Amino acid sequence: MKNIRALKGAAVLADRTGASPSLDLKKFNLIYGFNGSGKSTLSRILASLEHGKLQAGLPEACSFEIELADGLRYSSQANLTGLEERVRVFNKDFIAANLRWETGQASPVFYMGVDQTDSAAKIKPIEDALPTAQAVAEGERNVAEEREKAFAEFKKLVARNVSGRLRQPSRYEAPQFIADIEKLGPADTDKLNNAELDAATATCARSNPPAKVMAVGIPVSGFLNTIDSALNWLRRPSAALWWKT
Repeated sequence: MKNIRALKGAAVLADRTGASPSLDLKKFNLIYGFNGSGKSTLSRILASLEHGKLQAGLPEACSFEIELADGLRYSSQANLTGLEERVRVFNKDFIAANLRWETGQASPVFYMGVDQTDSAAKIKPIEDALPTAQAVAEGERNVAEEREKAFAEFKKLVARNVSGRLRQPSRYEAPQFIADIEKLGPADTDKLNNAELDAATATCARSNPPAKVMAVGIPVSGFLNTIDSALNWLRRPSAALWWKT
């Protein structure tokens, strides 16, 4: 871009005509000024070339004509298309359109190459389905939380039931119940029928220890005779054959 050949109605920026001295813009140009000095308006004029149409933020009566170094001219009243692939403007309009700080999201700016375009086409339906998936996930989280609460209450009730049957002086609560289950390793053989459970409960409820059980006496002489008979039987050929099979 070499010159803004014509400019009219561009807010605080001075009007220009074909008789105005050329700005003689260079390859790199630094434009600075206070707030309200027209920098945003100028950026929207350039953004009009990027998008091939007047930008919404420009004053309604704004008109301009841009002249390039090769003599081509682009006018807001005649032609703005042709530079869409050569002009890129990063201003507050770009930020508002592409960056959403409150939601932490950024819209894509442009794609480079066929592969990227194809990837973007594949991502689009996934992005469209994301709100529904998020709603379903939120519902499942709520159900999981409710089930977790119900399970915690169930463990409390079981622990209280166990405590009542054990007749322990100290409280037996859910954390201790879970720790015992993990330590002992529950098995199907641990299940008691009602009669067995009542009998175990009655045992726990006893205030006195059970009566002593007398030791069963076995005569030593009879025990030794039994061992001798077994040894004699094992010495027989038929017994040896049975033992091998």
